[in-house]
Amino acid sequence: EHMKFHNEHSKKFLCSECGQRFIRNDYLVIHMRRHRGEKPFKCKYCGKGFPRTTDLTVHERYHTGEKTHLCTVCGRGFGRAYNLTVHMRTHTGEKPYQCTYCDAAFAQGNDLKAHIRRHTGERFRCDLCSDSFLMGYMLTQHKRTVHGLNVISNIRRLQPVHKQENFDEPPPITIPLPKPVVPDNMVFNAIHADSLHAQLAVAQFHLTRE
Repeated sequence: EHMKFHNEHSKKFLCSECGQRFIRNDYLVIHMRRHRGEKPFKCKYCGKGFPRTTDLTVHERYHTGEKTHLCTVCGRGFGRAYNLTVHMRTHTGEKPYQCTYCDAAFAQGNDLKAHIRRHTGERFRCDLCSDSFLMGYMLTQHKRTVHGLNVISNIRRLQPVHKQENFDEPPPITIPLPKPVVPDNMVFNAIHADSLHAQLAVAQFHLTRE
């Protein structure tokens, strides 16, 4: 209790939205981005935004395939430390998430939430049809595959699926072709040739008259 008192009083930076305290101002700045929906750090592969650079780093590993967290038992790699922690429970058999309605237990919190929805009847319902799902990602996949929508679930935005443009490649520049330039000697020769043709035509006319 004594250490808790010191820890609470060392958090001098207060969030004006929810009252949560932080020991450093930069922690508060990051926290406020969640209230305001600010996501200044953009993924260079897909454009998705994040409030922290660490979140962006973890996300980009999904694109690059980088897996820095390795299981010491089977060698499997993961992009996030949390995913490795959950994976280790498959080796240890640990299931820390206990259902309050029955004796079922789970290794992941999301699995417990989905299980509890079976007791409560709660579902993620599609606003385009009558289908419903236990997990949010199932609804996202449903909208993509069935309704042909690109669903960005974290900001709840829907947009038609289209081919992604390559923003790294500059747009083509259209330059009008210049008009052909005819040298002066060619112009003179053409005029001179026309004059000769005219003179020959006149001479031939006179010859036929004679």
